[in-house]
Amino acid sequence: MAQPTTHSRTLRLFGVSTARASAVLRQAAAEGCPGLRLMGRNGELAVRLAASGPDAASVCEGWEKKLQERFGPAVFSTDATDLPQAALDAFLKEEFLFCSADEATGALLEPLLRDLPRADGAYDFGKESWAHPRKAGRIEPPAGWLRRWPACPVQPAAGRAAAALKVSEADFALVFQPAQGRYPAFTLLADERSAWVKALNRTQAEPAQAGLWLLDMARRAAQGQPQAE
Repeated sequence: MAQPTTHSRTLRLFGVSTARASAVLRQAAAEGCPGLRLMGRNGELAVRLAASGPDAASVCEGWEKKLQERFGPAVFSTDATDLPQAALDAFLKEEFLFCSADEATGALLEPLLRDLPRADGAYDFGKESWAHPRKAGRIEPPAGWLRRWPACPVQPAAGRAAAALKVSEADFALVFQPAQGRYPAFTLLADERSAWVKALNRTQAEPAQAGLWLLDMARRAAQGQPQAE
């Protein structure tokens, strides 16, 4: 007796909450999407859908496209590619270079990227920025910024990012800032014209997630996608 044909697809997401993802999947299930399952780890989410029957492949492919549209730029992969590799691929494709503005940020990113082939073609690993014997001393926020916004932690971080861009000639600079008093932790990405800031809750600010938030900001910037909420 012939076994029924089965097929499955998986979408990998970052930058969307579990609550939001669950709501999208509940609506899809109500519309007839088969075999939905949501999994998560360190802020990454995976949506698996499965179907059986002679048209299982076309059903899965159709729903995969619909879910990609609904999740938008939160989808970073439809295969086994993880977020660090997806971010690196985006930068290599566009021939962008990104750097960290300080050693603490570099310490979050290095373990995520150091073992990936060609990573040094997109990330400077501090060699032209905070770890450079001469350039490192020039990565300081402008004094005028500090005088104008003495209590705001965003301005020093943005200033360091701007300085890192200048000394490294990178296209983007990344900063992680731990929580300070009443100010939450945040990640920051800057290019020569703009900066984007993502406030992080306590869980998101843990090292296992903070580096991924930095890379997701980088991935979206390289792809010309809007940043996460």
